[in-house]
Amino acid sequence: MKERAIDSSSECSFSVNDLGNRFLSGEFKNIKSLNNCFNSKDTVIYSEDDETIKWPGKVFFRNNKLIFMLETNWKNQTKISRIVIYDSSLYTVQGFHVGSLFGEIKRNISKKFPNTPDGYLLYTDLIYNKINYELDITNLNDSSIVAMGDIRDVPKSLRVFRIIINENY
Repeated sequence: MKERAIDSSSECSFSVNDLGNRFLSGEFKNIKSLNNCFNSKDTVIYSEDDETIKWPGKVFFRNNKLIFMLETNWKNQTKISRIVIYDSSLYTVQGFHVGSLFGEIKRNISKKFPNTPDGYLLYTDLIYNKINYELDITNLNDSSIVAMGDIRDVPKSLRVFRIIINENY
């Protein structure tokens, strides 16, 4: 199958917030191509806990690089409930992106230590509470992670691994 040309004009400049406003809670079947700015492909997401539980998603690429993904959830497979940003080319309105340092976003996030599953460290944006910043903790040892009971204990050098816009947060 031949890939279509990707437009790189200003019509293809989206912020993280734009994507959230445009797609979150929208009908999955009504996803459009975004002005030919991205190639897209349908996908299936499987639960980490139970591989029999799955739901539809759509991934968006530019120049063969994964930029973001839209997904429904296992309870409602018709509405978009989560958007995951994987690429540093999309910024929040405050200027944060995948790759931003924790020290840069720290003053703009909720100070509460969030309840997340083991192996994840997420903080919620203070103004846009549906935007969450997932930090890359792959290079930390378990004792370092356990010691981070307070936001002051989180190393400023940690980077945003991905940005998640979630209807349920």
